[in-house]
Amino acid sequence: MYNVLEVNKTNYENCREQEFITNVSRGGGRDVFELKEAKAYYFLSGGGFCWSGMKLAISVHQPPPSPPPTPPPASSKLLPC
Repeated sequence: MYNVLEVNKTNYENCREQEFITNVSRGGGRDVFELKEAKAYYFLSGGGFCWSGMKLAISVHQPPPSPPPTPPPASSKLLPC
């Protein structure tokens, strides 16, 4: 069984699972983690699997601001013939 652990950057780079931030594992492949903040997230698999490449870094950015609302189209008046 694999453990999905959130770790800091140093532990990610060195595949150190001690002093993890959060154990994301729920069992049965139902591991879910919400990326709520704009920051870098680092995850690795415990039990030595990180050394085989089972790790993931994700950089979350703030979404760009929404564009201003589109003005309504100019009304076209039909001239009588």
